[in-house]
Amino acid sequence: MKLVGIFITVFVNLRAVSGQSASTCFVGDIRLGQNLGSNTYIRATASNATYTITSFTASSCSIISWSFNITQPPTVVAQYNFGSNLPVYAGGYENGELTVSVTTVVAGQSNVTLQINNVSASQTGISVSASNSATFSSSTLPLNVKNCEILSTGSGVIVAPTSPLPCGFGCTVQYSCASGYTGNDVTATCQEDATFDASPICINPSLTTGEIVAIVIGCIIAVAIIIFFLIPICCAEICCCAFTILCLSWGKKKYTAGRS
Repeated sequence: MKLVGIFITVFVNLRAVSGQSASTCFVGDIRLGQNLGSNTYIRATASNATYTITSFTASSCSIISWSFNITQPPTVVAQYNFGSNLPVYAGGYENGELTVSVTTVVAGQSNVTLQINNVSASQTGISVSASNSATFSSSTLPLNVKNCEILSTGSGVIVAPTSPLPCGFGCTVQYSCASGYTGNDVTATCQEDATFDASPICINPSLTTGEIVAIVIGCIIAVAIIIFFLIPICCAEICCCAFTILCLSWGKKKYTAGRS
C-alpha cells in the first residue's frame, strides 16, 4: 500500500510539472489572449497581454499566485484570493502595470486572469506560470514584444505615418502609390500581434495600353508576312534546288552510260 501511495504522489507531481493540471485545482493550462496562430506569443508595444487559467474555487484552491519566470525561482507578481475576492499585487506592481480579475464559469469554477497592461519591449522574454497550494501550471512560452514594421519607401510606395513613431498597437500608417504607379491608398493599423491589418500594392506598368496594342498588331503583321510571303518563297527555293539536284544527277548518269 505504501508503494501505491508513493506512485500516486509521483504521478500527481509529474502531471503538475509537465503542465497537466492536478485533479484538485486547475482545469487545463494557461491561455494567452485570443488565438493568434503562430503569433500567439507576439504582442505589439502598448497592447495588453492577457493570461487566463480556469480554477476550482474550493478552500484548498483559494489563493491563485501568478509568477513571472524571468529568474529561478519564479517571482510572484500577483495573487487572487477567492475567500476575500480581492487581488493582491507584489511590491513594484501596484502602479497599474498588472490587472487581476475573475469571472465565474460555473458554480465552484472560475477563470482567473492576469493582464499585463501596455506591454513594452523591456518585457520581452517574460513567461508566466500559475500556482496554488496544490497545483503548479507549466510556464507559457516567452513573450515577444515589438513594434509593427513599417514598409520602407520604395517600389512606388509612399509612407506617411499618421501616428507618432515607433509604431505600436493602434498606430496607423497611410500608404499611397508614387507617380507612375497604380494602386489604391491604404490606411494600415497596427494590430495586437504586431502586424498591420492592410498592406499597399503599387504596380508600375512598364508599357502603356497604346504600346501594348501596337506590339500586338506588329506581331500579327509579322506572322502574316511569314505565312503569306516567306513560307511560299522558301518552299519555291527548296523545290527549285531539289529539281536542280535531280536534273544534274540524271544528266550525269546518262552521260556516264553513253561513254560506257
